[in-house]
Amino acid sequence: MLAAFGQRLHDQNIPFLAIKADLLDLGISDEEGLSQSIGLDHIPTKLLLGLSLTRPTVLIIDQLDALAGYVDLRTGRLNVLLNLVRRLSGARNIHIVLSARTFEYEHDVRLRTIRAESLNLELPPWSTVLRAAAARWKYSVGSSGDVQIVNFDWQRRGFGTKLLEKRCGRAK
Repeated sequence: MLAAFGQRLHDQNIPFLAIKADLLDLGISDEEGLSQSIGLDHIPTKLLLGLSLTRPTVLIIDQLDALAGYVDLRTGRLNVLLNLVRRLSGARNIHIVLSARTFEYEHDVRLRTIRAESLNLELPPWSTVLRAAAARWKYSVGSSGDVQIVNFDWQRRGFGTKLLEKRCGRAK
């Protein structure tokens, strides 16, 4: 979903920086390290604030929950990202979009310090999931009670692979 959002920003020539938190180097401890890790010439705060002087600018951080204390014991990366958000919060023409699972957002003290408007996304109905799986893998999937989802992983879009392999007789 955030990838589609980023594509729309790109199509509309709106500058943005998208960071997938779970892919950041483990050793990041400051904004300079973050900048090097994602291949920027300057620190993100300076770049985004500079862009925002003339037009709306967006910061997207995906998978913030992957750096929460319950998931990642080396949490320097989370601190760097949260400090970036704090520095940019309230700045004119800066819009920030963060993604995190509800559990981590509600239980990690550092994530709770972010004062943000929450938007909870619901999973689609099973009928929609099964139609999407059928369309993606060009295989007819029934929606009767005997269908068993073996590996449901909506966020990574691999939600139907195991089911379809099983239905096609290729599951091990």
